[in-house]
This record gives sequence, structure tokens and C-alpha cells, in this order.
Amino acid sequence: TGTVTGSTVANIAQWKPVHFQICQDAVGGRAFTWPAVFHGTMTIGSAPNTCSVQAFESFDGATLYSISAGLVNQ
Repeated sequence: TGTVTGSTVANIAQWKPVHFQICQDAVGGRAFTWPAVFHGTMTIGSAPNTCSVQAFESFDGATLYSISAGLVNQ
């Protein structure tokens, strides 16, 4: 129900895909700032009552790299 900043990710497993689904509430237009350990991130959609999804994988257990372009406003 608000802008998300300063989030963190812990216990990243090597070679295991991680899927993020980030959803807007009925108001929409909420901003989401990806944690610094993510690379190749998409811009999250802003349409009300929709979700954006993107997949990542870690090769070193510390950094997550995108393995999909992502889907916006689904």
C-alpha cells in the first residue's frame, strides 16, 4: 500500500531460480526500488490491481541476475 525502498534479500541459493511478483494495490502508481544485489531489473508496472513478475538466478550466492525480461501489468 505504499512505495517500497530499502528492502533486502538474505540466504540467496546458488543456481536456484528466484521469481519476484510485485503487485500494485487498487490505487496503483506505487514505486518499487530493487535491492542493490539485483542486476538487469525491469521497471515495475504502475497500473492498479496488477502484478509484475521477473525471474533471477545467482551464480555466486551473493548477487542475483535477471534470467527473464519480466512481465508488466499482468
